[in-house]
Amino acid sequence: MFGLFKKKEESLANHWQQFEGKGNTDEVLIEKAKLLAVVLVDWTHTGTKHIIDSLQKDLTRDLKLEFGQVFFETILFYLHYTDRLAFGYLSTEQRGTFIDALVEAMADVLDEAHPSGQEKADFRLMFREMYNERQIEYGKYKLAAEKEEGLANTLFWEFEKRIIKMLGFEQDAIAMMSVHINITTALKYLAIPVLFQTK
Repeated sequence: MFGLFKKKEESLANHWQQFEGKGNTDEVLIEKAKLLAVVLVDWTHTGTKHIIDSLQKDLTRDLKLEFGQVFFETILFYLHYTDRLAFGYLSTEQRGTFIDALVEAMADVLDEAHPSGQEKADFRLMFREMYNERQIEYGKYKLAAEKEEGLANTLFWEFEKRIIKMLGFEQDAIAMMSVHINITTALKYLAIPVLFQTK
């Protein structure tokens, strides 16, 4: 189940090393954001394919039809999660610079698939609207449950519920676990806090 990440693990460690000793100036934060956007798209593409392939077994309906929607929602989740991490590692001003640059860079990477100027403009508007909606929604959830609390209204749980519902697996514990393992494994190897700590 973790095989898809093993080949990327070694090369990923080198991604953030290039920022060692450069500090967190506005220019460096913008460069970090641009690189993270590319890395997130790559990992989200691989991870979405892995989730769909692992859940496709023994199904007659084709889950690949939902690839785009799952991919896009996962990108929005990673953006929100990264924003939460940024609050813990960067000043308010630095966080604003980084997140603004990350969202803009992500839109740049994703809209490459749209050939015309109007399609690009429409996509960017939709992307911004969806990003803002998820920021508001996900901002209501805790990162982790308190002792003796259920997992409802925690960020990962609510995101994972959204994904398995898209794939037609509501209330399926195995599907939920598959999404959870995929996301948490990716975040472990992405090591986003290291990106903020390279000073």
